[in-house]
Amino acid sequence: MPTAAIHHWCWCGNLCASWCSRCEDEWYCSPEHLAMDWPTHRARCVPKSSWSSSSTSTPSPPMPPCVAPEVLQTPSRVIQTTKASFHGMVFSVDGERPKLIPVNLLGMVHEGGVVDWQPVLAPILGADAEIASMIISTGVGGEPLRFPLQVFFRSNFLTDGSRRNHTVESLTYGLCICVFDLIWVGEGIVKYGDGCYWYRVTFRMVVFRPACSEVIVGKIKSSTEDGIRVTLGFFDDIYIPRDYLPTPSAFDHNEQAFFWLPPHHWASDEPPSTTQLLDTDITTRLYLDRNEVIRLRVERDEFYDNEPGPRKAETGQSGQEGGIEDDVDKKAPYTITASISGDGLGALSWWENTEQDIMEE
Repeated sequence: MPTAAIHHWCWCGNLCASWCSRCEDEWYCSPEHLAMDWPTHRARCVPKSSWSSSSTSTPSPPMPPCVAPEVLQTPSRVIQTTKASFHGMVFSVDGERPKLIPVNLLGMVHEGGVVDWQPVLAPILGADAEIASMIISTGVGGEPLRFPLQVFFRSNFLTDGSRRNHTVESLTYGLCICVFDLIWVGEGIVKYGDGCYWYRVTFRMVVFRPACSEVIVGKIKSSTEDGIRVTLGFFDDIYIPRDYLPTPSAFDHNEQAFFWLPPHHWASDEPPSTTQLLDTDITTRLYLDRNEVIRLRVERDEFYDNEPGPRKAETGQSGQEGGIEDDVDKKAPYTITASISGDGLGALSWWENTEQDIMEE
C-alpha cells in the first residue's frame, strides 16, 4: 500500500512539534533542542523571505534536519524498527465534527541513526487507499501558522466515488456574527455610474455553530405550550420542544411558564400525568421562568436560505394595489433545537447545591 512518511522529526530522532520560524527549514521536538542546535544552525539559517531575492534559481524544498542529502539520495540499510504513537485529528466522511484519535507510528532506523517514521493509516483511511500528504504552513490570507500542519489524505478520492466529506463541510457552515479582522485590502475602484469606492478585501469572521451534543448556557426568552425559546444575547433562535423538557413537565397557563416536578415530590414511583402535575402544590414545582439562566444540550441545527418571494398585495390611497415584502412569515436562517432533559441540564439554580450535598453524603 502506498503511504507517506512523516517528515517532522528532530535531530534527536523524536517527533517534532515546531520548526525554526526564521528559515522554516529545521524541525525540533522542543524549544530546548532548538536552542541547543542554534549555534550550529545559525550559520546556514537563511530567512525564507530572502529566498526569492537571493538568486534567480529556485530553492530546493526543505529537508528533514536529521537526514542529510546524501542519505536521501543513497539508499541505506534498515538496522531495526521501532514503534510510537500520537494523537491525530481525523475528519471522517460522515462525522459532525473532527475528533482526536490515536495513530500508531512505525519507525525504521537506518544506518547512522536516521529514523523514518511511517504512520499506520490503513485502519483509518482504508486498506486500498492511496495515501498522500502535504504540509500546511500558512493560514487564511497567507498568515504563517505558529505550528505547521501535516495533512494525510486519500489521493484517489476523486476516482473511487467517494462522498463529500461532511465533517469538512460542517466546518465551513455557521452563523456569521461579526468581522474579526481584515487580512488584505485592495485598491479602491470607482464603478461607472457610481461615486462610491469599491474594495476587494480578504477578512476573517466570527462564526457561531455549536457542535451536536455540545452543552451551552442561555437565557429563557419566552415560553408557549409548544416549548421554550432561548436567547444567547447575540442569537435568539434556540428552541426547546416540550418533548425535550425534563420528565415530568407541564405548562402553567397562569404563570405562562413550564415547570418540572422532582422525583422526591412524586406521589408514587411512576411519573405523574399532566393533570396530576397541575394539581400539585406550587411550592414543590421548579419553574422555568422568563430570563432564567439555563444549561442546555444541542440536539440538531438547521440552515434555511430565505429566497425572494412574491410581494404581498396592499391597497394604497390612490386605490391601486401596491406591493411590499411580507417579512413576518420569513423563517430564521439558522435555528437550533436543544434539550434540557438530563442530569445537570435545566435551570442553573436547580443544581447549585448538588455538589455540596454529594460531599456531605
